[in-house]
Amino acid sequence: MSRRRLLEKSKYISYFDLRDALSQPGCPVCSLAERNSFRFLDALLYERVNDVGTRDGLRKSLGFCNWHAWKCLEVPNAPLGLGIIHHDLLGEILHRLSRLRVPLPIPSFSFRRIWGRRKAKRPLLDRLLTPSDSCPACRSVRFFEQMYLEILLDYIDEEDFGGHFSRSAGVCFPHLTIAIGKYPGHRNLELLIKSQKKKWESLRAELAEFIRKNDYKYSHEPRGAESDSWKRSLEMLAGKREVFPNQVVGKLDGSAGVFIDKVLDPEDKKE
Repeated sequence: MSRRRLLEKSKYISYFDLRDALSQPGCPVCSLAERNSFRFLDALLYERVNDVGTRDGLRKSLGFCNWHAWKCLEVPNAPLGLGIIHHDLLGEILHRLSRLRVPLPIPSFSFRRIWGRRKAKRPLLDRLLTPSDSCPACRSVRFFEQMYLEILLDYIDEEDFGGHFSRSAGVCFPHLTIAIGKYPGHRNLELLIKSQKKKWESLRAELAEFIRKNDYKYSHEPRGAESDSWKRSLEMLAGKREVFPNQVVGKLDGSAGVFIDKVLDPEDKKE
């Protein structure tokens, strides 16, 4: 089957996945991203762990990101697959460490780099000890994430699909911003934004009622649907847990400095 046919088939299946996810609590795109993470890891650890291309990609990314690495523990076939992958990765890391020469030099400083008169080279320390590619599970999730958002925009104006969306919580703010940035000229983008605004106005009203009932003067009143609005608003504003990256990620050495070529042995400078 051609790549185009596979993509069309995947999009067809994803339409029904997204429609079904709209009947579940929270952002449907987040829920599907979480599910796709598990499926990707399950397939990789069971079927593709010895695939040459897969192993080469994992060496470039130095394995999975923190979130997906720990998510592997939820996969039934994880032990042997992780053992094989980590045996290979530790060999790669040990090889890279053997090429370092310590003590490491102090990062060089140049005014010409500041004023842009000389293009800064990628620090060789970074080239050795940081990934040259992103987590493969993250890449898979982002691919399907964009597909789900495109499907949402394509069919939100249809009676059946639109009805499912109108009864749902809608998408979270991060996924709405992705849809706006990725498909700014889509014919249904305005409809999506307008529909989502109504949902969040309703959620905000529930939060106001939740806050009011936490005042001692009204604490005797029975709690209603607003009682978990604080939790629903968390997902709507930030997205589901472990779907989006955290912001505590920086350079390897915590600086913006550029390391000089003496980090490597002379014979390794060509790389």
